[in-house]
Formats: sequence, C-alpha cells, structure tokens
Amino acid sequence: MSTMQKVLLGGALAALLLCSGAGLYGYYRLWPSLQSGSTEAVEQEVAFQVERSMENALVMHQRNPCAVTLSGHDLDISSFTDTTSDSSVEIFNGNATIVNGLVEIGADGIDITMADMQLHGVPAVQDNAFVLNDTDVTKGVTSLLVSESALENGFERGVNAGLASISLSPIAVEMADESMTITCTDVSGA
Repeated sequence: MSTMQKVLLGGALAALLLCSGAGLYGYYRLWPSLQSGSTEAVEQEVAFQVERSMENALVMHQRNPCAVTLSGHDLDISSFTDTTSDSSVEIFNGNATIVNGLVEIGADGIDITMADMQLHGVPAVQDNAFVLNDTDVTKGVTSLLVSESALENGFERGVNAGLASISLSPIAVEMADESMTITCTDVSGA
C-alpha cells in the first residue's frame, strides 16, 4: 500500500469516525429533547380535545345518583376529521394537530388510535381520579417521535379536567359495549 493510499484511507476513517460521533451525539443528546417536546404537545392536544368533546355529555349527566355516560364520540381526541385521509399527527412549533384519531369503547376497555399508534387500557378510578390500567400499546413509526405515554396521560388528564369543569369527582367506572358510565360525586357543595 502506497503512502497516498494510506493517507486517503486514514482520511476516510477519520471522516467516518467524525460522522459516527456526531450521529451518536445527536441520538443520545438531541433526540430525547425533540421527542420530549413532541410528546408534551400530543399529550396537551389529546387532553384538550377530550375535555372539549365531553362537554355535551356532561351537560346531560344524571344528577341523582350522579353518573356520566360517555361513548367514544364523547371522548374524541381529534383536532379535526378529514374523510379524505388516514389518521395522522402533525407537530409544528410545539403544537400538535391530530387528524382522524379514534376512541372505541368496549366491555373490555378503551382503544385509542392516533396515526399508527394504538393504546388499549382498562378504565378505573384511583384516588378520586380517572385512570387507565393494564395499558398495552401497539407502536409504529410515530412512536419514534412521540412517546406512547402521550395518549395515556393526555386521555386521563382530559377526562379528569372535563369532570372537574362541572365540579364532579369520579368514584367508579362501569364498562359496557360502546359506552362507559362514570359514577361521581358533586364536589361543588351545591
């Protein structure tokens, strides 16, 4: 091997090491920050949309005994619906837009679908708060940018905020096909 070939090989190896180092730095230092911001944006959007979509069902809630019956439509996570496209999520400047998200309620729990991520959880009440237990997530490419916790945490926050908006605190959850009933107490003092 001539001196020129050795210099070229050394230069190519140095460039490869430099690119590998920069890639590893980006993956371990910058990527978590990017994923954290995207996860927070999606969680906030899910919580906002669930709270907003619960409004009609909350107005119609049964007062004595206190109960709120919710269908998947009452717990919509979508920013908007577009019949010409599939489910997707767009994140720009710290804000998320969820297109064609889906919430399905069955006797065995709730399925929440956003883009190529699907969360299945069993609703329960713990410490006077609505929660999803026994969660299972099916992940796709979206999970590289958004942590699966965004769906779970955002959904729980949205339901709890919706109930709190009319001074209700959950006591228990009962599941049925296509709906769930949250038994609650009125904490307004009225």
